Amino acid sequence: MPSRKITKTTIDGAKSGERDYFIWDSDLSGFGLKVSKSGRKSYVCQYRTGGGRAGASRRMTIGVHGSPWTVDQARTEARKLLGRAANGEDPASQKQGIKKLITVSQLCDMYLADGGIVTLTLRTRTGICGSLSRWTKSALSATDFHRTSFAMPFGSMPASL
Repeated sequence: MPSRKITKTTIDGAKSGERDYFIWDSDLSGFGLKVSKSGRKSYVCQYRTGGGRAGASRRMTIGVHGSPWTVDQARTEARKLLGRAANGEDPASQKQGIKKLITVSQLCDMYLADGGIVTLTLRTRTGICGSLSRWTKSALSATDFHRTSFAMPFGSMPASL
């Protein structure tokens, strides 16, 4: 495992090989660059959970080299992740936990399937199902979920349903 200061020159000089390999930063222990055999270059952070050498070794991808990740931005993010790990947190498992959360679309499907609207009249059930499909599920997809998503559907929604 080669160890040297990771700079833009180091990254540009890293060539793909027969298999994936890592270049570890000499300045920040646990920060590195993964060069895959396809030539893709990703910033990684490696740390141990729990009590030092007895803890499990975890590796987390910070991001792919290029926009938006520069060497300095990735190094700053690695410092944050390593600091959280030093405080007893496990950033990789927290990231996996977030990925396992349900989406808004799944929540709407659960609401409709759970029978919560069975006691309502047919017209009200039809209105709720249509509103959830039109305004909630279509506007808040799993891949495009941010604060601006809320402004668009409710601003264009008619005053009465």
